[in-house]
Amino acid sequence: MTPSHQEFTDEHTPIAFFITFRTYGTWLHGDERGSVDRCHNHYGTPRLPANTLRQQYELQLLKSAASVVDRNAT
Repeated sequence: MTPSHQEFTDEHTPIAFFITFRTYGTWLHGDERGSVDRCHNHYGTPRLPANTLRQQYELQLLKSAASVVDRNAT
């Protein structure tokens, strides 16, 4: 399978890294932004579509409230 983005080929050396992360409970499976689970995690494949029932189920599985990073927190 050929990557859809030229910058991700073996012929290019990255000049920087873009590091991003999500905190606990802020992007659950079923979210309208799409998601990736253990069975659908191959590079270049589409994300899972929005699914309200799955999102509600995932929300019930959380062991605590979602963790949100706030620059104004003390």
